[in-house]
Amino acid sequence: MIEKVDHKGEEVAQQLYSIWQASYPVEKEMIGAEVFPPLDRTILDFQSTENVFYACIVNDEFAGVIEVARIEDYIHLQSLVVHPAHFRKGIATALIKHAMKTHANAKYSVETGFENVPAKRLYESFAFRETKVYDTDYGVKKIRFEIKL
Repeated sequence: MIEKVDHKGEEVAQQLYSIWQASYPVEKEMIGAEVFPPLDRTILDFQSTENVFYACIVNDEFAGVIEVARIEDYIHLQSLVVHPAHFRKGIATALIKHAMKTHANAKYSVETGFENVPAKRLYESFAFRETKVYDTDYGVKKIRFEIKL
């Protein structure tokens, strides 16, 4: 079941922090990053953002989460995490579908590490197209995808 979660509360913010800490080390290793800012987010960071979070809840725990932001005229899929225990179960696909249905818009964007092949394939399966490749100031090569419906 996917539902919007109230990230302002401490319990939900702690659950968000926990799934970030479980999921993002996998991407960090996959792309060969030494520094990976998503792992530096604190519980307070989750509580203080104006972004919206949707969680796929399995057995009362977050199996996956998508974070959605409005940036200019885009709906930006800010973060997409799946707990490693739930990889390859279609959770990421379901979360993207849910976010795009809930935030109906003509333009969507998302970014990921350039070496994150599974994420790139996932976004391309939704007809997202590469619009930019760039190097971050923390040494990670990233790729931006957009789709205009």
